[in-house]
Amino acid sequence: MYFDFQNILGDLITGKNTDGGNYSGVTCDSRKVIPGSIFVAIKGFLADGHDYISSAVSSGAAAVVANHLPAGVPGVEVKDSYLACALLQRHFYGTPDLELDLFGVTGTNGKTTSAYLLEHILSSCNIPCGLLSTIECHFGNGREKSNSTTPDSAGLYLAFRRMSDSGLKACSFELSSHALHQSRAGGAKLRGVILTNITRDHLDYHGTAENYFQAKKLAFTRLLDPDTGVAVINVDDPGGERMARELAGICRVVTFGSTPAADWLLTDVDSNIERASFILKNYRKELKVSTALFGRHNMENLAGAILLAIEYGIDDEKVLESVANFVRIPGRLERYIDSDGVFYFVDYAHTPDALERVLGTLKENTRGRLFSVFGAGGNRDRGKRPQMGLAASKYADVLVVTSDNPRDEKPEAIISDIVSGIPEGREFTVIPDRREAIRYAADNSKNGDVVLISGKGHEDYQEIAGVKYNFSDAVELGKILEELNK
Repeated sequence: MYFDFQNILGDLITGKNTDGGNYSGVTCDSRKVIPGSIFVAIKGFLADGHDYISSAVSSGAAAVVANHLPAGVPGVEVKDSYLACALLQRHFYGTPDLELDLFGVTGTNGKTTSAYLLEHILSSCNIPCGLLSTIECHFGNGREKSNSTTPDSAGLYLAFRRMSDSGLKACSFELSSHALHQSRAGGAKLRGVILTNITRDHLDYHGTAENYFQAKKLAFTRLLDPDTGVAVINVDDPGGERMARELAGICRVVTFGSTPAADWLLTDVDSNIERASFILKNYRKELKVSTALFGRHNMENLAGAILLAIEYGIDDEKVLESVANFVRIPGRLERYIDSDGVFYFVDYAHTPDALERVLGTLKENTRGRLFSVFGAGGNRDRGKRPQMGLAASKYADVLVVTSDNPRDEKPEAIISDIVSGIPEGREFTVIPDRREAIRYAADNSKNGDVVLISGKGHEDYQEIAGVKYNFSDAVELGKILEELNK
């Protein structure tokens, strides 16, 4: 394969260069170098690829792309190694992004639900669509579990190639802030991007809320097609309102929300624990939406997906028909009912905002008491832990603080951080063993109560001291309910 670095990397090149050659692949992992590879040295969050250039060359790398090259090493020097890697991967896989209509979903919460909804709408309306999500990937000829919210650039462009080769015409995919900051989709131009909301998350990586916001903004300023793309933004969210303001004049923006300033007004929400409906209207038309999903946050997720599909050109009635019987998403308010009339929900809510929104929704639909079984992840933003405790305290009647994925931290230390945010005098129960915490809620709930088990959602493991153990909230809940119902 011939690579004209100058043509592909353009003004990214800062210094010496090699004018191409025959290459066997592109990688930023020195352990994956094979003879003839291009090795891209990236200064990452935890490690610096420049420290492994000599190892890559020893393994047969034919060229190296780096911020600075050691003397005598063939390759090019670039300003942005992340972007350079994405551009090379795109070229290596034959620019598959040009063969698909790409739709991205970014935001703190609601990305997975929105991406699933959009895939469902497009596929139901005869536009075969793939999916890349936190939970799983759909390639048209099969499904696979996902290892990340957004794959690295190699995985992303390989996924696009697989989708196109299997006959798909579109792809709905989640865009994490990490992926945006690292330019994993560099070179691609998207037909549409949904912004669900922007609240606190990933400050362990981005450092500040402003850096986090600017990373999200890249979805629109770097990836959105300037000619055909549309930004669909929830302006009930303060971050969304700011984003819409700042994008005015830069790209085409369509807003929705309960504020009269929105292009589409979301109104008449009627939601119970089993079904919901709402109306989306602008100055020209009114759309009456019915769905098996429920809760205000899901109405917002659904509104974004509906509007992007309509802006793409799909008939209104076909869109509304497709969402009426949408099936549930693994780990996203998955509903279970036991023989005693207790409703259980397994949900991924792992940020203060997400937890507060889900509990607020459930509280409105709870006849008895609302239980909240929750924790917080280790090796992540510590600042959100007390906020999690405060968020749960606002709506839950019974707080059960437990372990999530402690990773390399002590579960007791994480729990202590959470508890520090629970208002003084507020009762709560601490049960570090997650299985026992779920059992406690099941043992102590009764007819009319609702139990939310949050934080892990679809995950089928628990990571403790760096080791992953088999653990699924849904599976454990099922076992417990089976025992109680004997």
